[in-house]
Amino acid sequence: MLLTVLWEPPREGWLKLNTDGLLANDRGGYGALIRNNRVEYVMGIAGRLDLPSINLLELKAIEQGVWLARSIEATRIWIESDSTTALAWLHGKGKVPWTAIRSL
Repeated sequence: MLLTVLWEPPREGWLKLNTDGLLANDRGGYGALIRNNRVEYVMGIAGRLDLPSINLLELKAIEQGVWLARSIEATRIWIESDSTTALAWLHGKGKVPWTAIRSL
């Protein structure tokens, strides 16, 4: 079975922040990438961070991406993540665990 994944660019005047966290064998990492509506790379960041939860790593990726966007004074950011849990927390849905609040 062939699976096609499409990336939707943001509207003109917006930037899109794609983020991801990774946890494997007790080692963690995160990445964030910003692109414009012409699908051009604007900036990105990746790092290694051994946190005990994939959700914390997903939140760290979003946090680092937002800091990148702020560093270039971007005001219109579309955040996209494969973590429905992290996005729900950002939208105020569900209780963020203390470990996330304390770690980030």
